[in-house]
Amino acid sequence: MGVRLREVLMRELDERRYESIDKRARSKLGDRTVIDSTRAMLVWEPKRLVPTYAVPLEDIAGEIGAAPAAPTAAEPSLGDPPQLAGRPVLDPSVPFSVRMTEGEPLTIRGLGGDGEAAAFRPSDPALAGYLIVDFDAFDAWYEEEERNLGHPRDPFHRIDIPTASGTCVSGATARCSPSPARRSTRGRNRSAVPSRGGVSQMGRADRAL
Repeated sequence: MGVRLREVLMRELDERRYESIDKRARSKLGDRTVIDSTRAMLVWEPKRLVPTYAVPLEDIAGEIGAAPAAPTAAEPSLGDPPQLAGRPVLDPSVPFSVRMTEGEPLTIRGLGGDGEAAAFRPSDPALAGYLIVDFDAFDAWYEEEERNLGHPRDPFHRIDIPTASGTCVSGATARCSPSPARRSTRGRNRSAVPSRGGVSQMGRADRAL
């Protein structure tokens, strides 16, 4: 018997959801790299429609300190939350500081005074040793060698092929150097798009897949 995917996702909307991404994630405050991790995870906090990153503490090159307590989504100053299928949700317009789970609000400060970003240490054994970070508070994000804009890519909504180090993809034509472009999928075997003899012409990028 078939199950509508939207119903499955809505059923878990009130829970914290997480998934490893198996890609290198980096972020900057100013010109300094503050996060550089190959163990990052995507985390959807309860009622959140868009994920953010969670990274291991040891992959953060910055000063981590306490932050003021976060407000809750029930506070009147936030107004009426958005609705999806008749249920309240937290879309990207709702600040990172708004949450409904227990944990410790923190601040990440760049070394050398290059800015700061909000973070959250969840009281969740599944995320022990990780900090959930505010994507928008950083000056730049990268997955592999590609700039990541707006919010983290959701692997359940599309297939991403970030360009690995040494790989160049230009326009409708893909040229691959000795470093492969990693293919990231869900529900499929992970593989790489290999180079053939240094730099090679591979035709249209979609045919290379």
